[in-house]
Amino acid sequence: MADEYLRNACRPEGEFGAQVLAKMNEHHKDLVDWAFAHVSVPRDARALDVGCGGGANIARLLTACPDGTVTGVDYAPTSVAESRKLNAAAIEAGRCNVVEGDVAALPFADCSFDFAMACETVYFWPDLDAGLQQVKRVLEPGGTFLTICEMSDPDDPRFTDARDFLTVYLPDELREHYVSAGFNLVQLFVQDEWYCLVSRA
Repeated sequence: MADEYLRNACRPEGEFGAQVLAKMNEHHKDLVDWAFAHVSVPRDARALDVGCGGGANIARLLTACPDGTVTGVDYAPTSVAESRKLNAAAIEAGRCNVVEGDVAALPFADCSFDFAMACETVYFWPDLDAGLQQVKRVLEPGGTFLTICEMSDPDDPRFTDARDFLTVYLPDELREHYVSAGFNLVQLFVQDEWYCLVSRA
């Protein structure tokens, strides 16, 4: 069951996937509260949630930028459907859009956003560096990228059977990938196993 849960965290499918997304929306609340204390989202931001999952962080961004717009992207159709359901009113109002897409080939023009976030998703990117280059491409110069991670121990035995689709990064290791991808001012914040990176395109 643990392996099935992780696989659905990676790519939610069907009814069980929808249940996993609902759990993650609730489970990640305190983690995201902590991470958001380290950034400032412009009121009129053009914000992007990469790997938007169940849509809770889209809703959070909509509150943080009341004069802005929020786009969610996820490669799992179940995630796209659940995010659209949760944020239906904002979509109807024209402030939100949720699309299906792959982080390795984001379906957006260069410099489309000034704020982006990725919560509990970089573990599942098949090519981390390609994904980072894509996020940097769609951010305008100086735009903020917030990355949030709950897991920081690559040797944690809970993930032994998931290593074919999940990679847990040490905080400093992940930071080096961001620097190599050309992100600037990469700040690392750590609280126990939690950590987040705040970087600039």
